[in-house]
Amino acid sequence: MKRRSLILLQVLFAVSAYADDDAASGIALVCDAKDQNQPYLMIALPSNPQIEYQRSLGRRIEHIDTSPLIRHDTRGLRTGSNSVERQCGPITIAISADYFNANAAGRSGYGDFSVITATIHRKPLLAPTAIGACDASHGLAWGRCPEDWATLVEIIGRNNGASIISLSHEFFETRKAP
Repeated sequence: MKRRSLILLQVLFAVSAYADDDAASGIALVCDAKDQNQPYLMIALPSNPQIEYQRSLGRRIEHIDTSPLIRHDTRGLRTGSNSVERQCGPITIAISADYFNANAAGRSGYGDFSVITATIHRKPLLAPTAIGACDASHGLAWGRCPEDWATLVEIIGRNNGASIISLSHEFFETRKAP
């Protein structure tokens, strides 16, 4: 009886952990553009502790669910992503979604993630960057780990072109012993 209870608890924990991840899909965006010459922009997963810190500073947080941006064909296979844009002073952020497998029922097909790019005055500022932790341990990495992934992106825009971009990374890798 104890073994069944333990297994049931493990299953319930796994389901609730997945539900928590699902609820946190998309990104949280913080924009403080009071000073148009030096706007502050932060993008992270909604569960990132920095989001609550920004809220405590009185900054407005916008949650953007990127899952609805994924396009599907008539068979239910994923065919790409639409994008939405947000403006923070002179900085434009393009937000889209991507996935590991077009077949949602296939290997790691259930997972999707957010991708952002940034421009300032229509000039490139940040190349496409996936928001989340990169996991190269199963060969499912999108782009290069950790360069094309970030758990947090902060941008301090400057009209003179000397913007400051900070990226925080979390990277998982599994290696076999020789």
